Amino acid sequence: MSIGWIRINTGHPRDWRSEELRVELGDPLADVYPMRLWCWAGDNAPTGTIPGKNPDRLVESAVNWQGEQGKLTAALVACGFLERQDGALVIAGWEVA
Repeated sequence: MSIGWIRINTGHPRDWRSEELRVELGDPLADVYPMRLWCWAGDNAPTGTIPGKNPDRLVESAVNWQGEQGKLTAALVACGFLERQDGALVIAGWEVA
C-alpha cells in the first residue's frame, strides 16, 4: 500500500457535478464516489486512464459500488467526472504532477 497525495477542492461536496450525481443516483452521499475513485487512481491509474478490459466494472469495484452494475459509471460520465476518449475511460480534469 502506498501513501500518496491528491488535491481535492474543498467545494467538491457542494459543486454542481456533485449535486447532479446525488440526484442521478438518488444517494445523498454520492459525492464520496469521485473522491474514492481519485484516491484509487492515484495508485492504480496515475495517468487518469482507467486500465483493463472492463474499465466500467473496475471503477465500480474500486469505489465499492453496491448498486446496479453500470449505473455508477454511467452517472459519473453523465455528470462530468469521467469521460470516454477514443474508447478509453478517463478521469475528467485529471492532472499528473
